[in-house]
Amino acid sequence: MRRQLFVVFLLAGCLPTLALAQPATWITPAGGENWTPGTSHTLAWSGGAPTVFGIAAYAVPGPAVWPISPQIANTGFVTWNLPSNLPAGSYILTIGFVGDTSYNSLPITISGAVPSCLVGCYLQSASTITSQGGFPPIGACGNTAQEALDAAAALVTAQLESQCGEGYSLDPGSIVIDTTLVPTGNCYAGFSGPFVAEASGFGCCCADAVSNEVQSWGSLKATYHR
Repeated sequence: MRRQLFVVFLLAGCLPTLALAQPATWITPAGGENWTPGTSHTLAWSGGAPTVFGIAAYAVPGPAVWPISPQIANTGFVTWNLPSNLPAGSYILTIGFVGDTSYNSLPITISGAVPSCLVGCYLQSASTITSQGGFPPIGACGNTAQEALDAAAALVTAQLESQCGEGYSLDPGSIVIDTTLVPTGNCYAGFSGPFVAEASGFGCCCADAVSNEVQSWGSLKATYHR
């Protein structure tokens, strides 16, 4: 399915002839991904004209449109930081090229939400994508697709745990992590294999509970001194 981009050139009243480039093919997302608002993901494609006119997410059946990137050089990738207020639903990503046409991805699903932290807790986020949005992304690798996905999720979980300060622990019930296979990338030290996965997510660091032993000893002392 293609969405035609209408580009008007007013040059002496003439519309220049523009050659079509190699058709673009979406690599990531491949279709069927389930992503969470507020997380980050690499969008990757091959082909297309030299300059990207724009990338956007279209709600299905519509009519909402969420811009992702303005006009950029065709590097074959961009990092999408999903808005935290992106409504749940089905979306199709569209990439358009200057002087060419536009190409749609297969549908993806936006669901879930950033966890709401309880009193005494605070929210942390983590990602395997480089802070500069570079590509190939740095992620976790594995000998199978599932092994890479599991390793990426474990890596982000460890990053979240490391951000909890002294006296705080990561609440297991608050963890929300998205994992995605990417076509190529660099691996963190200690990982190897032909499959690469990136991950991004959230978690709540909550204050450690007061030890029951301490409470019991306090009650015992109070009783003893009566």
